[in-house]
Amino acid sequence: MSISYDMLSTLDDSIYTKAYNIKVRVLKTWSITHSELKYQKPMFDMVVMDNEGCRIQCSIRNPLRTFFEDDLREGNVNSILNFSLSSNDQKYKPTNHAFRIYFKTDTQMRIVNDVNFLDNIFHFVPNEVILSHNNA
Repeated sequence: MSISYDMLSTLDDSIYTKAYNIKVRVLKTWSITHSELKYQKPMFDMVVMDNEGCRIQCSIRNPLRTFFEDDLREGNVNSILNFSLSSNDQKYKPTNHAFRIYFKTDTQMRIVNDVNFLDNIFHFVPNEVILSHNNA
Protein backbone atom coordinates (compact mmCIF):
# COMPACT_ATOMS: atom_id res chain seq x y z
CA MET A 1 0.00 0.00 0.00
CA SER A 2 1.38 3.38 -1.05
CA ILE A 3 1.30 6.34 1.35
CA SER A 4 -0.39 9.47 0.02
CA TYR A 5 1.44 12.75 0.64
CA ASP A 6 0.12 16.30 0.37
CA MET A 7 1.92 18.82 -1.81
CA LEU A 8 3.09 22.03 -0.17
CA SER A 9 1.04 24.07 -2.64
CA THR A 10 -2.17 22.57 -1.20
CA LEU A 11 -1.51 23.60 2.43
CA ASP A 12 -4.28 25.82 3.80
CA ASP A 13 -4.55 27.04 7.39
CA SER A 14 -8.32 27.61 7.09
CA ILE A 15 -8.92 23.83 7.08
CA TYR A 16 -8.44 23.08 10.79
CA THR A 17 -9.54 19.45 10.64
CA LYS A 18 -7.06 18.45 7.93
CA ALA A 19 -4.04 16.46 9.11
CA TYR A 20 -1.46 17.05 6.41
CA ASN A 21 1.20 14.48 5.64
CA ILE A 22 4.07 15.88 3.60
CA LYS A 23 7.25 14.40 2.14
CA VAL A 24 10.01 16.97 1.75
CA ARG A 25 13.74 17.36 1.25
CA VAL A 26 15.56 19.56 3.76
CA LEU A 27 17.38 22.21 1.72
CA LYS A 28 18.81 24.51 4.41
CA THR A 29 18.87 24.57 8.23
CA TRP A 30 19.90 27.35 10.62
CA SER A 31 19.53 28.74 14.12
CA ILE A 32 19.63 32.37 15.14
CA THR A 33 20.36 33.40 18.71
CA HIS A 34 18.71 36.60 19.84
CA SER A 35 20.82 38.72 22.17
CA GLU A 36 18.18 38.72 24.90
CA LEU A 37 18.03 34.90 24.78
CA LYS A 38 21.78 34.22 24.54
CA TYR A 39 21.70 31.61 27.31
CA GLN A 40 18.86 29.66 25.69
CA LYS A 41 19.20 27.36 22.68
CA PRO A 42 17.73 29.18 19.67
CA MET A 43 14.78 28.14 17.55
CA PHE A 44 15.65 25.69 14.74
CA ASP A 45 14.59 26.80 11.24
CA MET A 46 14.78 25.18 7.84
CA VAL A 47 13.58 25.47 4.28
CA VAL A 48 12.12 22.30 2.78
CA MET A 49 11.00 21.41 -0.74
CA ASP A 50 8.43 18.93 -2.01
CA ASN A 51 8.73 16.87 -5.21
CA GLU A 52 7.10 19.66 -7.24
CA GLY A 53 9.72 22.21 -6.20
CA CYS A 54 7.46 24.16 -3.86
CA ARG A 55 9.35 25.45 -0.80
CA ILE A 56 8.25 26.42 2.69
CA GLN A 57 9.92 27.49 5.92
CA CYS A 58 9.61 25.25 8.99
CA SER A 59 10.36 26.30 12.56
CA ILE A 60 10.85 24.26 15.71
CA ARG A 61 10.66 26.11 19.01
CA ASN A 62 12.54 25.17 22.15
CA PRO A 63 12.59 22.66 23.75
CA LEU A 64 11.07 20.63 20.88
CA ARG A 65 14.14 21.04 18.67
CA THR A 66 16.03 18.40 20.66
CA PHE A 67 13.49 15.78 19.55
CA PHE A 68 13.86 16.50 15.83
CA GLU A 69 17.09 18.28 14.94
CA ASP A 70 19.33 15.19 14.70
CA ASP A 71 17.18 13.73 11.91
CA LEU A 72 16.65 17.03 10.06
CA ARG A 73 19.90 17.21 8.14
CA GLU A 74 20.34 19.08 4.88
CA GLY A 75 19.70 16.71 1.98
CA ASN A 76 17.56 14.25 3.95
CA VAL A 77 14.07 13.38 2.75
CA ASN A 78 11.56 13.31 5.61
CA SER A 79 7.86 12.70 6.04
CA ILE A 80 6.22 15.11 8.47
CA LEU A 81 2.74 14.67 9.93
CA ASN A 82 0.66 16.69 12.38
CA PHE A 83 2.10 20.20 12.38
CA SER A 84 0.56 23.64 12.61
CA LEU A 85 0.41 26.28 9.89
CA SER A 86 0.79 30.00 10.35
CA SER A 87 0.79 32.93 7.94
CA ASN A 88 4.21 33.74 6.58
CA ASP A 89 4.02 37.36 7.67
CA GLN A 90 7.27 37.74 9.58
CA LYS A 91 9.95 40.20 8.55
CA TYR A 92 12.38 37.52 7.33
CA LYS A 93 10.89 35.26 4.63
CA PRO A 94 13.28 32.78 3.03
CA THR A 95 10.44 31.46 0.83
CA ASN A 96 7.50 33.08 -0.94
CA HIS A 97 5.02 30.50 0.40
CA ALA A 98 1.92 32.03 2.03
CA PHE A 99 2.41 29.88 5.15
CA ARG A 100 5.11 28.50 7.38
CA ILE A 101 5.13 25.24 9.33
CA TYR A 102 5.59 24.98 13.09
CA PHE A 103 6.36 21.64 14.72
CA LYS A 104 4.23 20.67 17.73
CA THR A 105 4.73 18.23 20.59
CA ASP A 106 2.76 15.58 18.69
CA THR A 107 4.41 16.17 15.30
CA GLN A 108 5.59 12.91 13.76
CA MET A 109 8.65 12.86 11.56
CA ARG A 110 10.68 10.08 9.98
CA ILE A 111 13.47 9.78 7.45
CA VAL A 112 12.34 8.41 4.08
CA ASN A 113 14.74 6.64 1.73
CA ASP A 114 13.49 7.81 -1.66
CA VAL A 115 16.17 7.82 -4.36
CA ASN A 116 13.66 9.24 -6.88
CA PHE A 117 12.98 12.37 -4.83
CA LEU A 118 14.37 15.43 -6.62
CA ASP A 119 17.52 17.09 -5.28
CA ASN A 120 16.57 20.57 -6.42
CA ILE A 121 14.30 22.24 -8.94
CA PHE A 122 15.18 25.34 -10.90
CA HIS A 123 12.73 27.37 -12.94
CA PHE A 124 14.74 28.60 -15.89
CA VAL A 125 13.73 31.65 -17.91
CA PRO A 126 14.21 31.80 -21.68
CA ASN A 127 17.06 34.04 -22.89
CA GLU A 128 14.61 36.27 -24.75
CA VAL A 129 12.85 37.17 -21.51
CA ILE A 130 16.14 38.04 -19.83
CA LEU A 131 17.38 40.11 -22.76
CA SER A 132 14.11 42.02 -23.06
CA HIS A 133 13.99 42.84 -19.33
CA ASN A 134 14.08 46.53 -18.51
CA ASN A 135 15.46 47.64 -15.12
CA ALA A 136 13.76 51.03 -15.27
